[in-house]
Amino acid sequence: MATLVGAGGGTGLVLSGPLAEGIAVRWVFWMPAIVAAVTAVTVRLALPRRRIRPALRSRSGNGRGVDWRGAVLLSATSAGLLLAISEGHAWGWMSPAVLGLLIATPVLATLWVAVERRTREPLIDVRLLHRNGAAAVHAATVFLGAGMFCRFALLPPFVQTPDRFGFGFGADVTATGLLMVPTSVFVLAVGAAGGRIERRIGARAMLAGGLALLGGSLLLFAWLHTAWWHIALSSATTGVALGLAFGAAANLVVDAAPPDRTATVTAMNAVVRSIGGAMGAQVSAAVLVATATAGHASERGYVIASAVVGGLVVAAVGLVRFVPRQPPKGMPDRIPASTGKPQPVA
Repeated sequence: MATLVGAGGGTGLVLSGPLAEGIAVRWVFWMPAIVAAVTAVTVRLALPRRRIRPALRSRSGNGRGVDWRGAVLLSATSAGLLLAISEGHAWGWMSPAVLGLLIATPVLATLWVAVERRTREPLIDVRLLHRNGAAAVHAATVFLGAGMFCRFALLPPFVQTPDRFGFGFGADVTATGLLMVPTSVFVLAVGAAGGRIERRIGARAMLAGGLALLGGSLLLFAWLHTAWWHIALSSATTGVALGLAFGAAANLVVDAAPPDRTATVTAMNAVVRSIGGAMGAQVSAAVLVATATAGHASERGYVIASAVVGGLVVAAVGLVRFVPRQPPKGMPDRIPASTGKPQPVA
C-alpha cells in the first residue's frame, strides 16, 4: 500500500506535463479532483460497511471525536519551523521574527506531546513510540520524506533551466515528466518484489538500504547532472530507494504496535512522512533562494541543496540501529538442539 502511494505521487508528476501542454494548465488540478471524487464514490459503494463504535471521549471530557487540540498544535509546530526555514534568508536569520519562530517551535512541540499523552484518542499516539524502536522508524521516515520531496522539488526547475545559464537542459514540461518515469517504474517494480526481498533480508535492512540509496541518488545528482542519462540514473535510483523504504517502514511500525492500533501507527507514519516532505522541499527552496544570482537559481544552489539533504538522508541510516533486529519473515528464529527442527517465528 505504501509503495502504491509513492508510485501514485510519481505518476501524477509525470502526467502533469502532457496535461499542461496538451490541454491546459488548469487540468493539472481538475484531473486529480475528478479522480479523487470518482474514487471516493467507488469506495463508498464497493467497500463493505462496518459497525463503528461511537467516538471515544477524551480524558478531558469534551466529547469530541477529533483531536482538534493535537491537530492545531502539530500544525502550528510544523508551520512555525517551515516558515522560519523558508523566510530566514529574506527576513534575516537573526531577525526577531525568525528567532521567535525557532524558539516557539520546540515549546509548541513539547506542549503538543503533553496534550497527546493526555488525550484518549490522539491524532498521533506518542505512547506507541516507545515500543520496539517505533520512534526510530518514524524518525527515519521524516528523512525519507525530506529526501523524496527534495528530489521532486529540485528536478523540474533544474532540467527546465535554459542552457544559456551554463546548466540545465531547457526541457519542456512533458520532457521533465518523462525524466521522472524511471522513479515511478522502479517504485512499482521494487515494491511488487518487496515481500520476497523482506523474506530474504528483513524489513530493517530494507529500510536502511532505501535510505542509503535515496541519499545516494541526491548525492549522485549533485555530482553528475550534465547529461540526460545522469538525470535518468538518479531518477531510477530514487525509485529503487522508495520502493524498498516505503513498504519496510510501514511493516516495521505495524510489527511494533498492538494489533488493534495498526491503523493508528500507519497513519502516524504517513503524517511524519508528510512533515519530512514539507521540510525537505522548504530547505531546498531556501538554499536555492540564498544562492541565487541575478534573481535566478544557480547551479551551485542545486548542488548544495542536493548534497545537504542527501547527506542527512544517508546519516539517517544510523537510526535503523535502534530498531530491534528481527529474523526475516518465513525464516526460522532458532533451531533447538533437542530436535533440530526450525521453530516458527513469533
